Amino acid sequence: MSAKENERLWRAIGDIEEKYIEEADLNMKRPRIKRTVLIAAAAAVLLCGSAVATTSIISGRIGSSSSIPFYEEIPEAETVYRDLGFETNIADGFSNGYMFKAGYKGDSSDIDAEGKKLNSFSELTVEYTNGGDRVTLNAYSAQYADDDYQSYELAGEYNGITLYKSEQLYKFVPPDYELTEQDKADEASGKYVFSYGSDEVETTEFKWVGWVQNGVAYSLSGHDIDLTADDLCAMAEEYIDNNMQ
Repeated sequence: MSAKENERLWRAIGDIEEKYIEEADLNMKRPRIKRTVLIAAAAAVLLCGSAVATTSIISGRIGSSSSIPFYEEIPEAETVYRDLGFETNIADGFSNGYMFKAGYKGDSSDIDAEGKKLNSFSELTVEYTNGGDRVTLNAYSAQYADDDYQSYELAGEYNGITLYKSEQLYKFVPPDYELTEQDKADEASGKYVFSYGSDEVETTEFKWVGWVQNGVAYSLSGHDIDLTADDLCAMAEEYIDNNMQ
């Protein structure tokens, strides 16, 4: 996994309770991010572009989102368009039992190596829960997404829409943690991606599915959930059906 892929994936993992984030790894090295402050709303960064125009190179993405739900009930697509600048029919739930809990509005910007903002756009985060498990839908205008997904696994096509997926184990370690020989071997083999900044050593499994439909970039993601990436693909297909024009 490249540093760019690692940075994108890490922005995509986390707990929905803490929705404030101002994180970017300008040098594209391993992010030093605590597990509890990573937000699933940033999952869309997996589709982040690598350049704007021809002179500004994107080095990271920053964003913020209130912890107070923006949508406590499912809004009409026209309302989402008015609030966020793109249209989507938010699903009330999925056949596997995951149901709408809340929707959140966030604001994001791509930045260059000097931290200069290159753009600004709105993102939608929707939380779906089933018992103690949580899956997060993230959506934003596809004009801020990259159409090159070759670094991610092709999951297949559904109704003419290409789906991509990713499954990865992560190990969170304290800032002063020194990798053991086994850790180094696990990192080299790709078994684990390491992130520094947690209070104790923890591991988590992150699963992600992404696609683009009707000019909107989407992703469904979750960590330590009783679902496979293929299960997330099935949920994505239901969401696609809900937004067929």
